[in-house]
Amino acid sequence: MLLLRKSMERWRNRTASELDLYSRVSTLNNNQCLRAALRAWKSRLKEKRQREWRDDMRGKMKTVREKREGKLRKDAWAKWRQSYRSHLSGLRYTERLILRFFGRWKIKLLTVDHLEAAGNEFLSGKDARVVERCWSSWRRAADLRNAERSVADNVGLRIMGNAMNIWKQHA
Repeated sequence: MLLLRKSMERWRNRTASELDLYSRVSTLNNNQCLRAALRAWKSRLKEKRQREWRDDMRGKMKTVREKREGKLRKDAWAKWRQSYRSHLSGLRYTERLILRFFGRWKIKLLTVDHLEAAGNEFLSGKDARVVERCWSSWRRAADLRNAERSVADNVGLRIMGNAMNIWKQHA
């Protein structure tokens, strides 16, 4: 009996010590697994935060880029609109200038027609020689005036054309 009791005690002690060892090993293993899981969780959390931060920065940069491009588009549109309005204004000015000079030319043409009619009536009068002499001197003077006016107009048009070209280059 004694032998059996001693064997049982030894067996209980060994079983208790093995259970204790198994319990300590199990606790160490659980702690290591828990630490490994915690490290993996921290690593994934860090990657997730980095990914979220990168995505957030990309979104902000996209917003900044879109605002900048919108402003550039708006500025370009405003410049084009101003340029187009300036072009239309130049066309209107040229049109008004042409109409004004056409009106003046028409008035001068009517004046010349009336002068010729008055000259013809004067020729048919009594003193044909005096009239003829006056008429020829007037005709020469009118021709000279017309030639002088033509040269002056050409010079004026050339100066105006040069001024318009310089104005267009600066505009």
